[in-house]
Amino acid sequence: MEIYYASYNHKHKGDFNISFPAKFNGRDVHLLMLFKTKTIIKENDEERTIDKGTFALYTPNANHSIQGCGDEYIDDWIVFNPDSNDLDLIESLSIPLNKAVKLNFMDLISDLIHKLAFEFHDAYNPYRNDVMQLFMQLIFFRVSQSLYLQIPLCNKNRINGEKYNILINIRNEIYCSPGVVYSIDELAKKAFMSRSYFQHTYKKLFGVTVTQEIMKSRLNHSKYYLSCTDMAIKKIAEVCGFNSDIYYVRSFKKIFGITPTEYRDSLQQKVDSRVND
Repeated sequence: MEIYYASYNHKHKGDFNISFPAKFNGRDVHLLMLFKTKTIIKENDEERTIDKGTFALYTPNANHSIQGCGDEYIDDWIVFNPDSNDLDLIESLSIPLNKAVKLNFMDLISDLIHKLAFEFHDAYNPYRNDVMQLFMQLIFFRVSQSLYLQIPLCNKNRINGEKYNILINIRNEIYCSPGVVYSIDELAKKAFMSRSYFQHTYKKLFGVTVTQEIMKSRLNHSKYYLSCTDMAIKKIAEVCGFNSDIYYVRSFKKIFGITPTEYRDSLQQKVDSRVND
């Protein structure tokens, strides 16, 4: 894949208009667009008005035009030339070509385009092209996910971009620091939300309560110590944020169906069987 240009949050006057097929320095190219304001588009002689959060992937032979219809026109866009592997990926993900479609969650895709545009303008990064291609693949996956998968990300009552980023950071913190004892009030304060609104919003976005998320983080982290160390169960409970080893063992068995000791023994039996084979 060759990426010729990337632009994030590109602003024009409201009467902005442009017609395609897309060319870049005389080359036939593909054009990925994310419309961030209401826009009038014409695709193959069919004219319609689209809302912000609409995505389009136009091929070199596309016959289309764009017309702003408000005080300001804003979009994100990437001009690129895909190879056969890229085209296969786009097809496998059922991403429509030459037809603007509404995404369930615009901000996540826009954030990825923002990061790709940053890499595009970072001429001193020796891995620039590789990083941009990875971002493009991630954009394709996220577009398909937003269009077709019914997960919390695609909740119709979606969270706005600023709150989404705050909650994502809190979730990452929970998983990166499982030994920290968090309180709901403390996390709500970090999110600049009331306790009840924070709990409601977190569950709407991720599909689990904050308390369940913290427990999952601790138990999953404890599996690492059980499988990779000979640390005592009591010590594992302590470093993973449990106030007692009894509570840790009970919680582990409730989720996984076996005790931590049984889990560790089962791993050792698998190792022994491989050695004997």
